[in-house]
Amino acid sequence: MKGLRAIRQERASEARRYTATATAEAMGVSRPTYMKWEAHPEKMTIEQAKKLASYLGCQVDDLFYLPGKET
Repeated sequence: MKGLRAIRQERASEARRYTATATAEAMGVSRPTYMKWEAHPEKMTIEQAKKLASYLGCQVDDLFYLPGKET
C-alpha cells in the first residue's frame, strides 16, 4: 500500500487533473481539508473514502497507509 498522497501524486504525473486543488474540488471540500485527509486519511468518512477512491481509480484500502503491510 502506498498511501493517499503517493496515489494522488502518481496520478498527477499521469494527468493534470489530479492536483490537490482539483482533487479537493472534485470531493467538494476545501484544499486545506483535503490536505488534512492526505496527512490523516482516517479523518475521512467511509463515504468520502469511497468517493475519493473512485475519483483516483483505486481501492479504498489503497488510500490508507498501514505500516507493516506489504505494498
